[in-house]
Amino acid sequence: MLLVLLLAVANIVVGRLLGAEGRGIVAAGTLIPMIVGYAGELGLPVATGYLINVRAKDREQIVATARSLALTLSGVLLLVSTALSLLVPLPSAARGLSLVFGPFVFLNLFYRLHLTVLQADLRLRIFNTIRVLGAAAYVVVILGYAVIGITSEVAVVVALLLLNVVYCASTWAFVGTKPSPHSYRPLSKALLSYGIRAHAGNVSAVDALRVDQLVLALFLEPTQLGLYVAAMTIITANRVIGTSVGVMCFPLAAKGDRGRDPGARRQFRALIATTAALSGLVALVEFILGGTVLTALFGAEFAGAGRILQLLAIASVFMNLRQMYADWLRGCGRPGPVAYSEAVSVVSLMLFAILLWDGSVLAVAWAVSISSVVSLACLVLIGVRTGPAPVQEEAPINGEVQGCG
Repeated sequence: MLLVLLLAVANIVVGRLLGAEGRGIVAAGTLIPMIVGYAGELGLPVATGYLINVRAKDREQIVATARSLALTLSGVLLLVSTALSLLVPLPSAARGLSLVFGPFVFLNLFYRLHLTVLQADLRLRIFNTIRVLGAAAYVVVILGYAVIGITSEVAVVVALLLLNVVYCASTWAFVGTKPSPHSYRPLSKALLSYGIRAHAGNVSAVDALRVDQLVLALFLEPTQLGLYVAAMTIITANRVIGTSVGVMCFPLAAKGDRGRDPGARRQFRALIATTAALSGLVALVEFILGGTVLTALFGAEFAGAGRILQLLAIASVFMNLRQMYADWLRGCGRPGPVAYSEAVSVVSLMLFAILLWDGSVLAVAWAVSISSVVSLACLVLIGVRTGPAPVQEEAPINGEVQGCG
């Protein structure tokens, strides 16, 4: 919760410094690198964590191979991000910010890769400490801006880059600089095979692809996007419940005989029940007091986001439950149902955004709420109907090494 509090404080200060329009410009300016970074990682981080859990004796070779693949992939993603920043019809004020924020794709890929290694090693204290450390650095910079009166969108984007530099450097340091990037052919195939299969289920329409924000950035004024982002800031307190518990679900399933162990299944059911209760309670508070809280924290300029917040608060409960079940299925070696669910999420979000579109941000909030229910129902239906993943034999490494990445 400390991580959520720090990021919420930073977002509130940014909203007050820049106003609704400036906050919308920053959101639009960071969209392309974030979408490219998350959508283009090919599931490499989650595949690394999964292989370390099921093939612990090959940990060093898995990390070396993942780093080699990440070096190549991050270079390609940086080129893609730069090209799209120039081609996509973003607001003119946001285009330059998108180019400045481009290095995010490299920093984010290695941060997520090494964070997953820490998670697989069950070094959760370091895992959480690093996330809080980066957020604290970001808050310090943003509060410094407030003290000296800096109200520049560029300065905020630079602070976001600093956050990711801290994340990347600290996770890399704790995982260790050795082994150096090398590509072991059988492990490369295993990483890419699992990663690509899992990836479609790991790029959610809202959290990773940010389809909702992209629609607003392309078709509405930055002020409207700023109101939407302010509402999203408040429900972060709810969304972190699913994210945090999901961190435990993945290794719980992978180490529990890929979800077959009765003890692991009982723990998972308890986690689901706890998450549902906590998410519902927080969402209720947000629904009742959300508008008042928005005005108190961000100022009267953001009062119009109250109705948006109510819809997103309801959606966040279903998002949390889907996040948990998805992480459990990935740990069970069953990324397929998650991929189908996320595809349904993207398609339904776009479909309902079109059907409900009235030229306002509220239509997108409705679309997010409906699609979250539809995608959770899809995931549960497919996940329950399909059986456990078969146990596969491990391919030997045989010392086969390709060149450094």
